[in-house]
Amino acid sequence: GPFNAPRPTSRVDTMGVLDLFNKSMDYEGQRLAEDLMTKIVLLTGAVGFGLGFYTEKFSNTFYVLAVGCLVAAVVTLPSWPMYRRTKMVFLPPYRSPQEKESEGEADGLVDAGERKDK
Repeated sequence: GPFNAPRPTSRVDTMGVLDLFNKSMDYEGQRLAEDLMTKIVLLTGAVGFGLGFYTEKFSNTFYVLAVGCLVAAVVTLPSWPMYRRTKMVFLPPYRSPQEKESEGEADGLVDAGERKDK
């Protein structure tokens, strides 16, 4: 039937939109995103309170704050390039002394009968 038609196999170009959600932020980017989110929500909350107080309608306060939360989500949730500027450098994986022994490394220690500078 018409509902069982095969889906097109061509891939839609998303212009890199999905990359914003697949890449991770660095630690500085997380700090920046948190600061921006806090400032946006506080600012829109204050503006919303002022508008609601002036118009004597709580709904105005709510609407302004809701728009502020949406703006904060769009600005901070995707991993925009401004949140990925600092390269993250990780430590090498930890290898236990047993793993090092099995690979022939002994932290520079040499048996009594061996010389290190052979």
